[in-house]
Amino acid sequence: MEINLYSPQTLDQAARDTGIEVVYKMIGHSKDGLVKTRVTLNAIGQRYLRKDTSGPKYLHRANGVCFHGYEAFIGRLFRLAPEARVMSRMTSTAGERWMTAGTFVRMADTIGNADNYRNTCSCVS
Repeated sequence: MEINLYSPQTLDQAARDTGIEVVYKMIGHSKDGLVKTRVTLNAIGQRYLRKDTSGPKYLHRANGVCFHGYEAFIGRLFRLAPEARVMSRMTSTAGERWMTAGTFVRMADTIGNADNYRNTCSCVS
């Protein structure tokens, strides 16, 4: 996932606020001066842990974050940094390249309904 924002430290704050581990690497700057970061989210414990389901479609990392975890993290990120932009494999599912604070709710709903992602988790959400 790529996230562009003014301060990468905001990623740490969003992770602390949602109980998710974030690993990121700065990869440059966008034309409008935002810092480009490559981001990986990891579940801590059982909360927001994506469950293992059968079939190659569901192969993922052992500590992969479920839909609800991404939704919580990105929602918190946009509250902390409304200028941020998020791009992932799933944003194209919602028909756009970038997710912004203004498109977050609509795009999260579209992504959550695609292939029933909301139900591929073990979290309590």
